[in-house]
Amino acid sequence: RRVGASAAQEVAAAAGPKLKKLKEKRRLSVEAPSTEEVTASAAGAPKKKPRLSAEAAGEHRAAPAKSSEAPVKSSELAIWAADVALPAPRQTPKGAARRAALREARQWTPQEEHKRISAMKGLRSKMVRLTTEHSGVGSQKPNVLTFERWLARFALRRDSAKFEEPVIPADGVVDAALVRDLERVMSTEAATSIAQALATEAERSAARLSGLPPATAGSAEQQGAAIRACVKRIRALALKARRKTPPAAKGKGVVAEGEAELLRELAAEAGKLRSIAASAAVAAAAVAGDAPSPSSGSTASVRVDASRQRRTVDVSLDGAKPYLSISSAHYDKMQRLFARHAGLGPVDEASFHERLFCCLARYEALKGAGYQCAVPGRAFDALRPSLGEVVECFASPLNCHYDRFCSAFGPLEEAFGSLGSFFDFEPLEGSFEANPPFVPEIMDAMLEHIEAWLGDASRGPLSFLIVIPAWGAGVGTVKHMEKSRHCRASSRIEASSHGFCDGAQHLDSARELYRPSSWDTAVSLLQNAAGAKRWPLSKEELDKTFGAAMKEVVKGGPSLDQWENRGQWMGGSAKRKWTPQEGGGG
Repeated sequence: RRVGASAAQEVAAAAGPKLKKLKEKRRLSVEAPSTEEVTASAAGAPKKKPRLSAEAAGEHRAAPAKSSEAPVKSSELAIWAADVALPAPRQTPKGAARRAALREARQWTPQEEHKRISAMKGLRSKMVRLTTEHSGVGSQKPNVLTFERWLARFALRRDSAKFEEPVIPADGVVDAALVRDLERVMSTEAATSIAQALATEAERSAARLSGLPPATAGSAEQQGAAIRACVKRIRALALKARRKTPPAAKGKGVVAEGEAELLRELAAEAGKLRSIAASAAVAAAAVAGDAPSPSSGSTASVRVDASRQRRTVDVSLDGAKPYLSISSAHYDKMQRLFARHAGLGPVDEASFHERLFCCLARYEALKGAGYQCAVPGRAFDALRPSLGEVVECFASPLNCHYDRFCSAFGPLEEAFGSLGSFFDFEPLEGSFEANPPFVPEIMDAMLEHIEAWLGDASRGPLSFLIVIPAWGAGVGTVKHMEKSRHCRASSRIEASSHGFCDGAQHLDSARELYRPSSWDTAVSLLQNAAGAKRWPLSKEELDKTFGAAMKEVVKGGPSLDQWENRGQWMGGSAKRKWTPQEGGGG
C-alpha cells in the first residue's frame, strides 16, 4: 500500500502542471469572448453578454486596458483608473450623430489657442478694471467666480446656437445673470454698463481670433451713429463733471461729492466707444480683405521640456512663454488616452503634443480651478460594487477617473476619450456620475435633461449619481433633486469634513491632490425603475461607500483655513505661508 500510495503521489505531482493549465484554460474560456462572438462583433452583430465574476457585480461594462499599451505606472494609478478601458455608452441615433460630428468640427491650432490665452487675460483685466472704477478701490469685490460663471452661461448658449468659439462669449449678449452678480457690490446702472462693455469686448476678441467681423457689429451707418452718440454722451458727462468741481478744488486732486459717480460713467462710455471703434475696424478690415485667416501667423512648433522642474513637463510654442506645465503622471495619462482614442494607430508624437498644448492652453484660458474640482478616485472605487464603472457627465481629460466622459470641449477632447458635451449627450442606458460646474443655470439645465431621460420609457436602465453644493447657488437645484420621483437615495456631507480633487491637480506633482470642501455637499441617486433594479443602493450604503470615501481623502491633510492660506509651494499665494510641515487639519 505504501508503494502504491507513493506511486500515486508521483503521478499526481507529474500531472499537476498540466491540470493547472487545463483549469486556467477553462477559466479563460468562460471569461473571454468566444471566436464566434469576436466574428459576430466584427460583422456588426450584437455581442453575447459575458459572464461576470462576483467581483464584477453591477453594471461593469469595463474591460482591461489593451495589452499593446505601455505598462501602467503606479504614478498613473494614483490619479486615474489607467488599467480600465470603458466602451462608449449606447446613445440614441441623434446622440450618435452628434458624437460622430465631433471629428468633423473645427480644430483650433496651437497658435490660436496661444492667442486665446492672451484674449482671456485681457477680458479678465477689463472686468477687474471696470469693477474697481465703479466700486472704488478698497470696496467689496464681486464674487471670485463671477467671471467663470459668465463663461459657463455662454457655454450653454454656445451649445444651443452652435458657436465655433469655445470659450470667449462671442454672441455679444448682455448677460442678465452677470448683471445680478455685479449688483451685489454696485448699482444696477454700473453693473449693466460693465456687462455691456464686457459683451462688446468679448465679441470683438472672438472676432479677431476667428478672422471674422463681429456678428452684431452692424452696418457702417449704425456704427457711425453709435460712435457719434458715445461722443455726445462723453461731452455731456465731462461738462457736468466740470461743473460739479468747486473752483477751490480744481488742480488739487480733490473729488467733489457726486463727481466720482460721474467719472465712473464717463469711463464706462469711453470704454464703450473704444469697443465700438475696434469692432468697426475689424469689420472694415474684413471687407477690405485684410483680416487675418484663422490659421495665419507663426508656424511655431510645440516643444516639450522636462528639465525645468522635477516630475513636471513644460509644453510651449518654440520654447517661448507661457510655459504650460503638467505633472509627469498627467502627461503619461494624456498620452495613454490619446493612444486609445485618437484613432491614429501608433502614437504620432507631433500630433499628440499639438493636441496636448491645445488642451492645456484651453484650460489655462478658462482658469477657475476652484470650480473644476472633481470627485476623488477613491469615491469612484467605492461605488464599483454597486453602480459599476460610472461615466462622468462633467469632466476633462485632465481630471477624469475613467477613460470615457463628457466634457466642455468635445471636438478638442474627443481624441482623449471625450463623448462631447453633456448637453449633446443622449444615453440609452448606463450608470453615470454628474458633478457639474456650480453655476445655477448649468445645474438646473443638467437636472432638466436627466429628468427627461429618466421619464422616457423607450430608454433602458439609467442611473445618475448627482453631486452638487447644498449651499448658495445649488440650493434650488438640490430641493428639486431630492423631491424628484426618481430619487432613490439622498445624503448630505458636511463642509470641511470631506474633500474633492483640486481643479489644478495636473499642474505639478508637489500640489496637495485633495482640497477640503468649502460647502456642504448634496448627493442624490436618480434612477428609472429599470436602473433601480439593476443598480440598487440605499441611503445607508451610499453613506458607507461614497460618503465615507469623500471624507477619507482629507484625513491628515490641511484644514479648510490652512488650504485657503497655503503658500506657493502648494500652488497658493506667495503672501500666504502654510506648508504641509505645519501639520494637517485632521
